[in-house]
Amino acid sequence: DPGEWLKDDIIGWIYQYYQDAEKARIYAEISAKKKVDSSYKLVSVTQFYTEDYIVKYILDNTLGRYWLEMHPESPLRNSLKYYDTTVPVKSREKKPVEEITVMDPACGSGHFLLYAMDLLHQMYLDCGHSENIPQKIVENNLFGLDIDDRAIQLTALSLYLKAKKLSRNTKLKRSNLYALSMDHFDESDLMISMGLSDLTNPVIRNLMETLTSLKKLNMIGSLFRMKPAGKKRKTEKTSALMEASPDRSMDRLIQKMVNTIEEKLPAHVDAVSSLLNSDYAKQFSAIRLLLSEYDVVVTNPPYRDSGTLSEDMKTFLKDYYPDSKSDMYSAFIEKCLDLAAERGFLGMVTMQSFMFISSHEKLRKILLDSARISSLVHLGPRAFKSIGGEIVNTVMFSIERGNGHLESSFHSVKDLDYEEKVRTIQETLAGRVPQRAYKLNQTEFKKIPGYPFVYWISDRIRELFRKYKPLMKYANVVQGLATADNDRFLRFWWEVRQEDISLDYKTDRKKWVPYAKGGPYNKWYGNLWYTVDWENDGEEIKGFVDESGKLKSRPQNESYYFREGLTFSRVTSSNLSLRLLPKGSIFDADGSAVFSNISHHQVLSILSTLIANYFRFVLNPTASFQVSNLKSIPIPDPSALGSESISPSEIRDLLGSFSPHSPLSTLDSITLSSLAQDCIEIKKELYSF
Repeated sequence: DPGEWLKDDIIGWIYQYYQDAEKARIYAEISAKKKVDSSYKLVSVTQFYTEDYIVKYILDNTLGRYWLEMHPESPLRNSLKYYDTTVPVKSREKKPVEEITVMDPACGSGHFLLYAMDLLHQMYLDCGHSENIPQKIVENNLFGLDIDDRAIQLTALSLYLKAKKLSRNTKLKRSNLYALSMDHFDESDLMISMGLSDLTNPVIRNLMETLTSLKKLNMIGSLFRMKPAGKKRKTEKTSALMEASPDRSMDRLIQKMVNTIEEKLPAHVDAVSSLLNSDYAKQFSAIRLLLSEYDVVVTNPPYRDSGTLSEDMKTFLKDYYPDSKSDMYSAFIEKCLDLAAERGFLGMVTMQSFMFISSHEKLRKILLDSARISSLVHLGPRAFKSIGGEIVNTVMFSIERGNGHLESSFHSVKDLDYEEKVRTIQETLAGRVPQRAYKLNQTEFKKIPGYPFVYWISDRIRELFRKYKPLMKYANVVQGLATADNDRFLRFWWEVRQEDISLDYKTDRKKWVPYAKGGPYNKWYGNLWYTVDWENDGEEIKGFVDESGKLKSRPQNESYYFREGLTFSRVTSSNLSLRLLPKGSIFDADGSAVFSNISHHQVLSILSTLIANYFRFVLNPTASFQVSNLKSIPIPDPSALGSESISPSEIRDLLGSFSPHSPLSTLDSITLSSLAQDCIEIKKELYSF
């Protein structure tokens, strides 16, 4: 379509596909267990240009909503095709359009900023402006940061072309776009120039540590923070700079730092001073942006699991973002919340995992305590035309900073393919597809352990979490052995001599021990194909270290090894399936286990019910069902329910017309526990070795 080449965002799309070959090469390195250890690699594997409908949804429900709350009769409303009409209407105090600020801290090639420019242009016209509108927008309203200097240059070009399209005679004198990079920064020189030579002072030392982190700015980018989270600032009266409260002292140091830089620089930003060149000046201007707050913060952040990052980057996330450290995108959610002003809006498209999995529990609590979910669309897979398959599951949302008491609106299109998804989103946001829309107060999420954002469940289901105790009150749920090299330490049971397989390790001390390692859906009994090398109490596994001497394996919870229990698969997209773990076995980290003083048949009978399976998807609807999720399933007392008899009439009612001739219909009575035991015995005939 020749018309595609005339669109505002064509430069960004070209740049994404320009990166394809290099992206494939670096993904191959990651598959070979190499780390993302440079900004070049990070840019290549995290840059995905955002779909047009996602950009419009996010800005319609952040910048657009911000304006309509001040000007409810504005004709801008007719331009917002993805505005969520189901969100409760609020009002806010008016502010001049020139003072509305929009920040994209991972702006890439500027797709969000381009559409924001369209909306802001209409706002200026609403207010009666007619002269130099594009220049005012670029200089006063739009702010963008990225670690990719080429992307920033392309954003500047795109905004320039957009400005010329809106007004042929416009002239842009400056912008607020910066690439973040400080490879050659010398923090000591800067400290001395500020007159802060006492490096023993704890506040100054804290500043030094922060400034040292600037050398990593080309990797951490907009995640830059002034101090590690949770560390208290100490106050020592060494100068007038320290007269303020502890919370103010660091801010005053930063202000002094910026003032020092500006004093040392000539009036022309491109000149080179004896202390800092123009690149340094731009970097500190960028840092100043990161210390400011904005009315609207929007972005499509980088998605990169911390396990694939360099050790330096992992340490940074651990120290500065301990509540959201597991992925770069979740750290960006926390950072963007920092950047949003009180009652400001945050809009993002991210992976859906932060809504459910246990490693993001603290982040969910931060969001519930300090912000209000305004609108959320659960996209699921196939949200990006360029990303196929079921692996990448996403969500887009707008959040207002400041915890209000209004209801939140949720929409689910996760089951639809790309084309139908895009069509249906507009319909559900307009209130025309009620079966896909949900409204509730976000405080309801706090009623469920771990605060998962399970917006679709009924009040009755939520009440069960209050009525019944979680499984952890009746049993211990634990992870098992992680060998760190399964090819080396595991064998199928038919690959070793039968006489070398242990039946009771405490007495026979044989090398190969039966090993439960997760596997596909399988209830009651089975998936016991493996044996593990546990010679001399796992001596070789426990001595498995890397080049630096660091232990690679993780032989955890050994006190539970060889005990009878229940096991389940951690990674599964299907229903919950637990099965008996025979005595004398060891279990894997991906085949975690349940141990109870109550009969395992009784526990298994309850966890094999439809309602338990429903809770599995309530607590974590992703493919990674974790120990903490199983612990939180609410259940009745297994010792009472598991042994309770089911009468013949109840059996017939349960069977109904589905299986009227089942042998079960002839029984006088039966217990859940005995049913579980019978199912186990049947499965043993099929799967035991």
